[in-house]
Amino acid sequence: MQFPEVIEWPLTQNLAYRIVERLDGFSKLIEDRNRKEIRVTGYLPLADEEFATKKKALCVFDVNAQWVCKIPEVMCLEPWVTRKLPEWHADEYGRLCFEFNLNWERKLPVMVEHYTLGLTADYATKWLLNSTRSLLNRHLFAFRNGINAWPKCWDYWAHGMVDAERQLSENQLVYKFHA
Repeated sequence: MQFPEVIEWPLTQNLAYRIVERLDGFSKLIEDRNRKEIRVTGYLPLADEEFATKKKALCVFDVNAQWVCKIPEVMCLEPWVTRKLPEWHADEYGRLCFEFNLNWERKLPVMVEHYTLGLTADYATKWLLNSTRSLLNRHLFAFRNGINAWPKCWDYWAHGMVDAERQLSENQLVYKFHA
C-alpha cells in the first residue's frame, strides 16, 4: 500500500506520537523529514495484566511513513536483554524480533481499507508495544531467574520464512473456525 507523498510525513507522525504517549517520562524524538522517519527513544513500562512489575525498558522505535506495510524496527538498550538470534529474538545490537513481519503486513492494510488511518494507528501502537512488552518481559524474567535457554513452553513465531508463513496460515485457519 503506497500513500501519496503529501501525507507520508503526517503518517509517520501519526504513529510516532501515539508511541510517545504510551511511554513513561520524557521521550526523545529525532525527526528526519528527508527520509520521512522518526526515531522515538523512551521508557516502555513492562507491567501488564500477566506480569506485575515496576520495571521499564529503554527502547528505540524507528517509525517511517510505510508503517502500515512495514513493521517499525525496535531496539532495547537494557543490559539484561539476551542478545542471541534466533533463540532469544534479539540481535547483538538489541534489535528485537517481536512479531512476524508478514503478519503485520497482511493485517494492517486491510484495517486501513475498512477503518481509518487513525484507528489503524491506535491498533498498531497497541500491537507494537504489547508485542515488544511481551518479549521483554520474558527476557526480564529469564534474567532475574538465571534462565539461559529460551523455554520451549514460551510462544514465539517459528524461525525462518517458510516455517513462519506455515504457522501464520495455520493460525488463520484456527481463527476462522473459532470466529
